Amino acid sequence: MLDAHAWSRTSRSFQSLNDALRHWREATPDALALAFHDGRGTPEELLTFRELDRKAAQMAHALRCRLDEGARVVLAFHPGTDYVATFLACAYAGIVAVTGSPPDELRRAARLSGLVTDSGAVAVLTHGQLAQKLAAQGGAGALAVIDVTKLELGPELEQRPVSPDDLVFLQYTSGSTSEPKGVMISHGALNANLGMVAPRLRFTPDSVVVSWLPLFHDMGLVLMVLGTLHAGRPVHLMAPTAFVTRPLAWLELVERVRATHTGAPDFAFRLCRERIKEADRRRLDLSSLTVLINGSEPIRPAATAGFLEDFAVSGLRREALASGYGLAEVCVLLSVGRILERLTAFDADALEEGRAVPVGDGRGRFVASCGRIEPEDYRFAIVDPATGRPRADGEVGELWVSGRSVAAGYWGKPEATRATFENRIDGRDGNFLNTGDLGFIHRGELHICGRSKEMMIIRGRNIFPADVCEAVETGVASMKGRRAAAFSVDGAEEEELVVICAAAITAAMAEREAARVKAAVVEAVGVTPATILFVQNRDLKRTTSGKVQHGAMRAAFLAGELPVIAARSRHDPTPPAPEPAPTDAADVPDWLLTRVRQTCAEICECVSIDGDENLFERGLDSLRGMKLVGELRARFSGATNPVSLGDIVELKTPRKIAAAVLTPAAHTTRRSFKEISV
Repeated sequence: MLDAHAWSRTSRSFQSLNDALRHWREATPDALALAFHDGRGTPEELLTFRELDRKAAQMAHALRCRLDEGARVVLAFHPGTDYVATFLACAYAGIVAVTGSPPDELRRAARLSGLVTDSGAVAVLTHGQLAQKLAAQGGAGALAVIDVTKLELGPELEQRPVSPDDLVFLQYTSGSTSEPKGVMISHGALNANLGMVAPRLRFTPDSVVVSWLPLFHDMGLVLMVLGTLHAGRPVHLMAPTAFVTRPLAWLELVERVRATHTGAPDFAFRLCRERIKEADRRRLDLSSLTVLINGSEPIRPAATAGFLEDFAVSGLRREALASGYGLAEVCVLLSVGRILERLTAFDADALEEGRAVPVGDGRGRFVASCGRIEPEDYRFAIVDPATGRPRADGEVGELWVSGRSVAAGYWGKPEATRATFENRIDGRDGNFLNTGDLGFIHRGELHICGRSKEMMIIRGRNIFPADVCEAVETGVASMKGRRAAAFSVDGAEEEELVVICAAAITAAMAEREAARVKAAVVEAVGVTPATILFVQNRDLKRTTSGKVQHGAMRAAFLAGELPVIAARSRHDPTPPAPEPAPTDAADVPDWLLTRVRQTCAEICECVSIDGDENLFERGLDSLRGMKLVGELRARFSGATNPVSLGDIVELKTPRKIAAAVLTPAAHTTRRSFKEISV
């Protein structure tokens, strides 16, 4: 066992990620570094620190034989250890990785193309059948497609000197108010942020991490994987689809490896509460967890408290529940708090006026603490958005920060870089990053209210989209854990509130559900929505981390580009009915079609679904699609063809799905469908 004091000193002494990996290879060569699990209890891949570092160094040599130093390459892998090893190889080789996702996922092909174009990438690094598909179908355009599993791994690349200013990777982020931008992460910034992970997340020499978060996102890659490896501790991975299809698999893996640390966004906690039965909760043992971090925006204390209430029987401890705040522009991590230990309610009216006034009787709006911003990590200020002048503790303003882990800017976007990264505060030296987040300091701890550009001013009141959306998402039964968007538009006489709901409804239900949405919003914020729209879950625009893009939804609304199921507005109370779904005449036995229809209706939370209805028009989205696959496989296991998520995307109707289930060779396409909200 490592000596705690020696380990702590060592984990903070590295000059780069490369330096950390080489150290742990020499100090603990046979210790487990990385494992990938299939979600059913079996580890598919295991790599020690010696094996991981050797693989990365050999791959780095092979890549440098084909690519120049400083070249940008897009990473596009299915879940597994290849993504991590390839990223580390790029870091060794001086090749700039662009964190991407597989292009065969629903709605991700356009994003991959955008990353390639914006970054000026010269190659796509991938593996296996995905490499064959990209090469055959031209999914990577004119770029070279390199299958890393077919690289001739010979000698290791000799260790090269690394400057703190050298770029390691581009983390593409699409904020809730903007288009994707490539955040330029340098070796110095990354190492500084990774050095924060162990002390802020309370790592010890015995820490073990579990994660199912996508590796193309900063929380999954930087916080959960690189931060753990930097500290010389093991990380156990599983595919996002394995979690969404069967949430219990995540917590079973925590129990099996006696994990001390894991984390997820808010939706994961809701999903576990909905789908894990009490009997399973009672047999689970989560007592090993010391940190379960919620990385949502915003963090909802009520959801966390509900999760604790359900899983206390599993040995989950209150003090393990943590809140994490960060953003790609600081690599990932800015501060960590304990959600339920210092929970405070604030007067809602005062918050609208820019003042954080605690309410002693517990009424008001609960705002989660994100912990202290440690002075050795960052300098910071809460500033007036209009003037840039600092505000006092207890006053709401924009959070501006400065520190070693702040990124170098946005790739190829000098104006956006100046506006975001080069802000000055009177009387303080250096530039400050404008995070774009509104917050305040209470009892020395950071509390985040929402995004500055999203804040609405209606009848002279500051209304946060998060407050409107939380009221709808928790107060309207047909939302069923789905999300909403809220924004304001210019009306004839005043600014008007628009609410867009991804509710599980039909057009015939719109009148009743709109009334419920209206009541929930009025009760929460005292403003009546002028327009309420219902859309499919897939049409609610999100960032790569699953946050709703309120600004993008506003732009689509104003441009008339939203595919609407139904709308209720005081300006146009009678929207046209949607066109009927296409039909199909596939001939399947009545018993099978009936069971598939029942299964689809249960998943889509409808009373019934016709055999020829388009499931995506009845509320099927990525999350429900994964649930549907799991249910079909459970109900028809062994006797029929197990359809995949990609099959459901193509088949769309219960009748076609039933036909594919019945015929063993009916459908051979096996595409992934991982529109994960994280």
